[in-house]
Amino acid sequence: MSYKYWNGSVGNDEYNVALLKRALELTSKEFGEYSVIIDKSISGQARGKREVSQGTKINIFATSIAQAEKHSGAALLQIPIPIHRGLSGYRQLMIRKNRQDEISRIDSIAQIQALRVGISMDWSEGPLFKKNHYRQENAGSFSTIFRMLNQERFDYLPIPISEAQFFSQKLKKDGYDQLGLNPDIVMYWPLPVTFFISDKHPKLAARLHRGLSILEQSGELNQLFEEHHQEVLARLRSQNLRVFVLRDPSVGEKFKLAYPH
Repeated sequence: MSYKYWNGSVGNDEYNVALLKRALELTSKEFGEYSVIIDKSISGQARGKREVSQGTKINIFATSIAQAEKHSGAALLQIPIPIHRGLSGYRQLMIRKNRQDEISRIDSIAQIQALRVGISMDWSEGPLFKKNHYRQENAGSFSTIFRMLNQERFDYLPIPISEAQFFSQKLKKDGYDQLGLNPDIVMYWPLPVTFFISDKHPKLAARLHRGLSILEQSGELNQLFEEHHQEVLARLRSQNLRVFVLRDPSVGEKFKLAYPH
């Protein structure tokens, strides 16, 4: 069995691949040998999803349910076990550095709702922010969001906290010295991430589902998660953070995800 994994994100793929390999290792006796091939050549969620659906060059990736549903038309099998324990729903605010003190003083939902959030057309969060009564501005594509924030077209970008280091490095590399991440405020909404496999490979899906179920029941899935996210989890558990929650009951009902305390 050959799993051709699309490395389509920047913050969690080391963990995703480790989890994938462990799930396959645990099912070797039942399903036989396996191989895992990592592909980093494809860019863009829409194209990646199409390629996974075709099941030839790549046949598996991990993404949020909301992102998978955004690009319709692809034939995918979802492995219905959330693998990030809600971490992908935690976002830091990328802002202009000259507004750090102002943003850090925010202590009510009304205050943060009054700001303009930049939403890239590549993201799936637009309807969620609208339902929660936030002011939105179109941030264009991923290639333009930092330039538009730098030009003050909106007030902040919600950046996955698990990808904060990557984005900080990217800002420095691209010369956006005026931009940075606010250390005091975090936004959260339930955003379960699961593996998706081409529907042309049901046996691959069945095997992975079996392996992940074993890991979940034994507690090893949580252990792997903790090992791979120690730094970001320590940051989230800081008593100094203020967390603003966006409600999405449909996701909570389907996956029984707990809101942060």
